[in-house]
Amino acid sequence: MWVMWMRISQDYYISRCEITQTQWHQVMGTAPSYFQGETLPVERVGWHDAVAFCNKLSEREALVPCY
Repeated sequence: MWVMWMRISQDYYISRCEITQTQWHQVMGTAPSYFQGETLPVERVGWHDAVAFCNKLSEREALVPCY
């Protein structure tokens, strides 16, 4: 078993559950998911899409984008 220790030196926020398609649409204005449903988690997004979402959400909440 491989274990890695790290120290997080800044505060951060994390969602309690997956980002829903409604949340994604409110922030990004797109609907990329194959399986449609307002309360379903967003899917079919890549790393760069997720980073863009996080940055836009941070800006909307008057936080500094991290990526």
